[in-house]
Amino acid sequence: MGAGGSLFSEKKEYLAYPALGLISFLLFLGLLPYLGFLLGGIPFFAALMVISGERRPLWIAFFSIVIPVTLFFLFREGFLILLPQGEILD
Repeated sequence: MGAGGSLFSEKKEYLAYPALGLISFLLFLGLLPYLGFLLGGIPFFAALMVISGERRPLWIAFFSIVIPVTLFFLFREGFLILLPQGEILD
């Protein structure tokens, strides 16, 4: 290590992105029983894409819908695991 160097030399502004990702994940988990995986997953994946730096709205809209739907049917049909459907859809 150089003079004055620290083991944790990351700048604090770089911690905002992981913190926002963690906050959006915790919000997703909190809303999961009410919204279900499909309705809660769409804004969650859209938020993750925006946090990751994606700025094209059509890509965000397309993939934030395709990813949860694909995962939902993969788990339901492929693995025979039912993901939460939420109180709104009941």
